Amino acid sequence: MQDPRLKENEKLYTVNDGLQLIQNTNHLLFGSDALLLAGYLRKAERAAELGAGNGIVSLLCAARGRFAHVDGYEFQPEVRELFQRNIELNGLSRVTALERDIRALPAGLGGSYDCVFSNPPYMKTSAGKCCLSDARQIARHETAGEIGDFAAAAGMLLKHGGEAVFVYRPDRLADLIFAFRQAGLEPKRLTFVSSDPAHAPSVLLLAGKKGGKSGLYLTPHFFLKDASGVQSPEYTELLEKGIFHERFFRP
Repeated sequence: MQDPRLKENEKLYTVNDGLQLIQNTNHLLFGSDALLLAGYLRKAERAAELGAGNGIVSLLCAARGRFAHVDGYEFQPEVRELFQRNIELNGLSRVTALERDIRALPAGLGGSYDCVFSNPPYMKTSAGKCCLSDARQIARHETAGEIGDFAAAAGMLLKHGGEAVFVYRPDRLADLIFAFRQAGLEPKRLTFVSSDPAHAPSVLLLAGKKGGKSGLYLTPHFFLKDASGVQSPEYTELLEKGIFHERFFRP
């Protein structure tokens, strides 16, 4: 029997921290990138997520008490509506789903947040295969904002001394660092993530400080599995505690 809470192409999942998550199978689905991003965030008062999708990262942060309040900015109306339903499903009133284009944010929002985080589209419009659904295309390709747009939005929204945290692809690290510095965000913390020691990094996490001084901490490498293919102790700790070990925050 169809769950009355679900629409066409939707499924209900129980994910980390006991959260209930409605996902549309035509959209980009919850994966390890979201868990990594959520675990890389420091505790702060007020935060914003750029390109929130179904809201999983904001929801994880709210469930863990990482922030007093989180505003999730989502460009696509139907995806924002799904995000809102996920908020209500989990009773997380400290999260707000907002329909906003990060390329045209009101100037009055400047300096509103202690932390801004994002899992932005990581492929240029000319790269990779075209996705069958518009929602998935926008989530993966820079059709509704390039990395410079996301960094600029973070720089504008952050208070002086606030932190921007992005999860991104290693092959576009130069683009990301350039975008951060153009937005007044000084890269302060960088972590490369690989599936195991035999593979090159597939993901990176970068944290930048608005108005920060030069000086980057390259953290230990993070592996999802060890050389034998077993889940690594670091990833097990992240899944259990919802946050990276302290050595990924300071030397």
